[in-house]
Parts: sequence; C-alpha cells; structure tokens
Amino acid sequence: MTVRGLLYVDARFTNPELSVEAFDKWYDEEHIPHLLTMSGCHAAMRFVDIDAKAEIPFLTLYLLKDVFWVHSAEFGTSIVSTESDLLPGRSVFKSVAFDVRSYTLVESIVGEGAEYGDTAYVILTAMRADTESPAGPGEKVDLRSSAIQRRFKQAYRYHMHEGQPEEWKQRWQSMGNPGGWPERDLVIQRFDGSQTEKQLASMAREIDDAEWTRSWLSVSSRVYKLTKSFGSNLGN
Repeated sequence: MTVRGLLYVDARFTNPELSVEAFDKWYDEEHIPHLLTMSGCHAAMRFVDIDAKAEIPFLTLYLLKDVFWVHSAEFGTSIVSTESDLLPGRSVFKSVAFDVRSYTLVESIVGEGAEYGDTAYVILTAMRADTESPAGPGEKVDLRSSAIQRRFKQAYRYHMHEGQPEEWKQRWQSMGNPGGWPERDLVIQRFDGSQTEKQLASMAREIDDAEWTRSWLSVSSRVYKLTKSFGSNLGN
C-alpha cells in the first residue's frame, strides 16, 4: 500500500560566499531535475518567505507518490546532485543548512477560491503538540472551520511520517533546536495572486488566533511566494 506524502525542505545560508543566483541555478537546473527523474517524486515547488527578514527564507516542497520512498536506495542517490561547480566548495552542505522532514497526506479540501487563477502563494501553518506525547494525525485540525476557507483555492493537512531517518533528526538537533522532532502537523493553504502580500500576512495572523489552533502547544503561520514549480501542482 502506498501512502502519498510530502518532502519538506527549508533552507538558510551559512556561507556568505554563496549567492542567491548560484543557489537558485543549482536547485532549478541540477538538483530538482535529478530528483524528478526518480520513481518516487513527481513534482516540486520552490518558495521564498515574503518576510525579507525571515531567518529561514527558502522552502521546497516535493510531492511523493509514497512517503516510504525516502527510505529507498534510489532516494539515497539524491546525494549525487548536492555537489556542483556552481557552489562554493562544491558541496551544498558547506554553504546551506537544511531542515528535512517527510509528511503523510491526511486530508485535502477545496476552498471557495478554487475557480480562480494558478497558485501564487501558500500559507503554511506548522503546529507543535507536546513533544513527549505527539498528537495523532491531525485529529485536532478542522480545515472546514477555518475562517478563511472562503478565500483559499485548496488546503492540505499533513502529519509527520513517523519513520523519519535518524540522520534528519540528528541534523535538526545539531542546528540548535530542541530535542525530539519539530512541528508534526502542517496545514498548507493555496492562494492565487488576487490577494496582496499584506492581506495574506493578515490571514496568517487570523489562523494563528483561530479557535481551532488554541489547543496546540504552538502554532506558527508563514506566507511563502511561489518562485518556481516543476511538474504538477501542489495537489497530490
């Protein structure tokens, strides 16, 4: 049985010698095309946080046909395209810190903005429960109660895949983050370009203050602008 999912990768620069242009060229022309030749990944989207001061500005979402693919030998070969002449010191890990996680798709619903244009932005809401007693697969989340349902194109609810590779967990902890895993539940809401970034930022604040978010230990919503898509859209 296959379990559809999402590979979540956010990134921040650690080397001032790396330029955004070189990073984008490596990602868009080498690394993502390499992953899309593989059997388990059928689409990818790159985003940038609309907050110019964001500590972790870059986000890439890969759509997975089966979330267990991240444990495969084929996925392990993705390391090949992490080295490039475009990058200082060749290895991307010498210049960029990545947070990598995999999630299973729990639910998707269509919003009232579905008839409008293609996706231009997403609001990503990350929810953290008690790390010692992680929440089940999104049982506290009710997308249909969202006050902004009338405005999004489509929304997706994801829960962290429990079989995370140990090296990802070690990387998370080495970045100075607390023990255990980060946010186990995600809600991603798609929007076209009809809203301004200021309006979207206001919507993100609405989500953080919504009644359905109050039972979580922490809730954080951020707005990302789509910079490039590869393959099909966000819908799994």
